[in-house]
Amino acid sequence: MLAASALWSWWPLPALPTADPALRPPADDAGTIDGPAPLDRAAFAASIWNPPPAPERTAEQAPTASTPPPLRLQLIGIARDAGPGGDQVLRAALYDPDTDRLHILAEGERVGAVTVIAVEPGVVRLESGGRTAELRLRRDEERAS
Repeated sequence: MLAASALWSWWPLPALPTADPALRPPADDAGTIDGPAPLDRAAFAASIWNPPPAPERTAEQAPTASTPPPLRLQLIGIARDAGPGGDQVLRAALYDPDTDRLHILAEGERVGAVTVIAVEPGVVRLESGGRTAELRLRRDEERAS
């Protein structure tokens, strides 16, 4: 059975005559068949996907250059430190996810375009581009929920 199926698979098929002359491949003057047709590159220049045009932005939708990006600093903690005169100074530990750095800053110090306005127990006030923000420490009860 195996030998019969192998013999059958190698047996050549008879050539079927083509009745319609239009279905025959074109032949050149010498009677040989031409090679493949040249590639038509213009067929690939067609625009297949045409998305609708974007709506025009009005003056209220257009972003302004003066609007600073939102503050991304995160308050990690507040520590007491000895100041230059021996008095206690509060310093805020602020994490900047853009630069992946931790900054320890006191009142009046800057990180990038952000200035620390005030450091108080549990809260830090920041200013950036005329906009103020307040970061608060989360309590243990808030972290658990």
